[in-house]
Amino acid sequence: MIQISDNTINNLLLIPTIVLVGILLVLSSCGNIDENSQPEIGNIADQTLNIGEETRIKINIIDTDSDDRHEIKVESNNENVAQVQISSITNFTIIGIAHGAASITVLVRDDSYEDNDTSNPMVFDVTVLEATASREPHITDEDYDLAANRSVTISEIMYAAEDRFTPPQWIELHNASPKRINLRGWRVLIQNKNTPDLTKPQNVDVEFTFDDDFWDDAPMLPPNGTVLISSSDVNDNINSTDLPENQIYDLRWRTNLPFGLWDTMLSVEAFSIKLFDGRETLIDEVGNFNGSNQLWQFDLEHRGKTKDGFRSSVLRRYHNGYAVDGKQKNSWIPTVNAKLNKDELTYYGDKNDISSPGIPPDIGQ
Repeated sequence: MIQISDNTINNLLLIPTIVLVGILLVLSSCGNIDENSQPEIGNIADQTLNIGEETRIKINIIDTDSDDRHEIKVESNNENVAQVQISSITNFTIIGIAHGAASITVLVRDDSYEDNDTSNPMVFDVTVLEATASREPHITDEDYDLAANRSVTISEIMYAAEDRFTPPQWIELHNASPKRINLRGWRVLIQNKNTPDLTKPQNVDVEFTFDDDFWDDAPMLPPNGTVLISSSDVNDNINSTDLPENQIYDLRWRTNLPFGLWDTMLSVEAFSIKLFDGRETLIDEVGNFNGSNQLWQFDLEHRGKTKDGFRSSVLRRYHNGYAVDGKQKNSWIPTVNAKLNKDELTYYGDKNDISSPGIPPDIGQ
């Protein structure tokens, strides 16, 4: 008879355990076992709005699993007072229905194979007030300052477009005066050459007025500051600009224009942009289109991009503190050729963009 000691039996039992642990470690290193972390939601402040008003909320999702995808769930406990509409993976809109109070609950669920996890609920309160009387965009003689208004110029343009799925195009306004300028009642008229890159027939001519009706906060142009007019909004990870949200005028959310997420508002071949103040005085006019013909061509010949395929904005030239005539070819220089310092390069829409939105131009050049 062969005798097997207790130690031998223990060693034999230990072998499968070691093998199993080894397999688990290999699987984990290959990513087949997901060490999932629970997603979190950044704080959302309580909201106050009037009946009939809407306010957009941006969710800050915190998740150490960088590859996770997320979906959100938002509910109102009193839809007779406030209703919610989810617009994207990080944004939703609250709509004031009737006077009263409601609580909004937000949940985020991640995507980690079989180990999906849901965040703790983020709950905040909404107060809906009786609608205030609408304010007409009346500008008194005391408030009107034509000299300050004329210091506002169209300082930078990102018109580059892809064949499809174009990142946001944008137009930068700059205020060279020492006065803070309220753009409420100002109007922008864009006329495009009818080219195939315009995603909708309605976008051949784009017209809008900066107003308070939707967000109750028309942009304010600070002294030596800028405002960005964008065809759509972007997430933080494709936005390096330091501009606060109230200095980015997103046409997709702030107007009733027919803009989708990837729609274009500027033709890559020819466009005209006119800026009028609240009294319909023409403040600035730029572009290479006269309403019927293309007058000249921008120096970026690859749909507004460099030869390497990167989008580049065009910068307005200034001379002795004044903007060069924006209807002339020599008044614009591609940012890729401007030799800006690293701290002067920012982007809005694509992290590979060569541009400087939010950086005031050097008007003393």
